[in-house]
Amino acid sequence: MKPILKTTNLSFSYDKIHPILQNINLEFYKGKVYGIFGKSGAGKSTLLSLLAGLEKINKDSIYYQDIDLSKYNLDYYRSHDIGIVFQSYNLLPQLTAIENVVLSIELNNPKTKNKQEKAKSLLQKVGIQNELINHKILKLSGGEQQRVAIARALSYDANIILADEPTGNLDPDTEDDIINLFLDIAHKEGKCVIIISPSREVKKQLDQYYHLVHGKIRGCNEMK
Repeated sequence: MKPILKTTNLSFSYDKIHPILQNINLEFYKGKVYGIFGKSGAGKSTLLSLLAGLEKINKDSIYYQDIDLSKYNLDYYRSHDIGIVFQSYNLLPQLTAIENVVLSIELNNPKTKNKQEKAKSLLQKVGIQNELINHKILKLSGGEQQRVAIARALSYDANIILADEPTGNLDPDTEDDIINLFLDIAHKEGKCVIIISPSREVKKQLDQYYHLVHGKIRGCNEMK
């Protein structure tokens, strides 16, 4: 089985003098949840930005389904192939839970039929109760907002979900619920989930994780 996403000697620097990432070689497969762990400043968020196509990519350094990402339509990649979940949720507070998901569908896959029904189904899948789907975002708890953010990331059936410290603002019990949700998305729906996190507790639950130290991969652990 070929990796859905891989990096080949990936290096990155903002000023071409001080390297942030150096010779990163990773492979990610569908059906698994991966973790990238490291201290603040290790390069985790930069790596996520590169995997998401948000930073300029060097030729022959990142491949999506064997396609050099530097030659791929990155707008299409971000709106069809990957979904991104942020620590701060990045939801529109003036909209309700279902309106946030419907808006994502309209922007990324406008030909979708029954957008409201699809959005409702996604919210139910991630554990948002029916009585909450029409609540404004700021009326929801942190855990509920993160579930809405995950539903939004799933709204266009992306192959890869990238999550940037998705449990950083949550209590331990809610953190467990969110990680279990990611595990279900990977194991039951065949998605590839990549989580950036500093949390040791998160690490214990994943399929495989890597340590990033001063911009270099210093270890790989396969948990299952």
